[in-house]
Amino acid sequence: MFENLKNYFLDILSVLIPGAMFLLLVNHYYDHLTYLGFLEDPLQTKWSMTLFFATAYFIGHFIFFFSSFLDSWIFDHVKDVYYPDPLLMETVETLKMEKTGIADKAILNAFKWSCAWLLANKTDMYNVVDRYVAESKFFRSLVPVFVFGAILALCCGKSWQALILFLAAILSIIPYCAKRQKSIVTACQFMLTIADKKFDIPATGKQKNSVTGKICLHQTFWQECKNVAKCIRLCFSFCQDPKKKDAPTPQSK
Repeated sequence: MFENLKNYFLDILSVLIPGAMFLLLVNHYYDHLTYLGFLEDPLQTKWSMTLFFATAYFIGHFIFFFSSFLDSWIFDHVKDVYYPDPLLMETVETLKMEKTGIADKAILNAFKWSCAWLLANKTDMYNVVDRYVAESKFFRSLVPVFVFGAILALCCGKSWQALILFLAAILSIIPYCAKRQKSIVTACQFMLTIADKKFDIPATGKQKNSVTGKICLHQTFWQECKNVAKCIRLCFSFCQDPKKKDAPTPQSK
């Protein structure tokens, strides 16, 4: 019960806080908007406080909607670069096929099926996954708010504030992608753990060198730079041609 209330509270915050930050940024850079007088001191009276939070919650839903496009614009490409191993998802997808007979991922993919099954049968496990999802949605909604604030700051000639807000948007992408991937992995691992069958999956053979056991910081740094550059290139290519990602490849036919 407490876990359900906690997740519900996180869902509300993922809508309310970005909406409140949006209103405060508008009031900060355009304080001459007299018809938004409740923004001058939203905690001054009960009426202004109620109007402020109601407006923030209303606007937060629109921010939540537009931020959902980041899943295909950013997360899918980050996942392809940093989490390229499809073995876990393929195994759960096979398990889903055995249980439901649905092969089309557009109708029901492995993650959505895992969440639906856990919600119906293992609510404690589902609450763990739902917490990661709620946290990822919160940081996802912050990204467009910070970008919008950076644009407002540039329009007002405050370049340093615009730079700080733009960096905040970039930093928000990191926990957003990390929490979203964590929710997917956790849900799939739960399904494999509680599945009443034995999986015949051979070892991949990717083991750490026990002799050296060291990570070259120089090579790791440049590898991360290459990964970031690859993510940016994929995101820009998707924005130019959104249908390119869904186009069939010879391997996928």
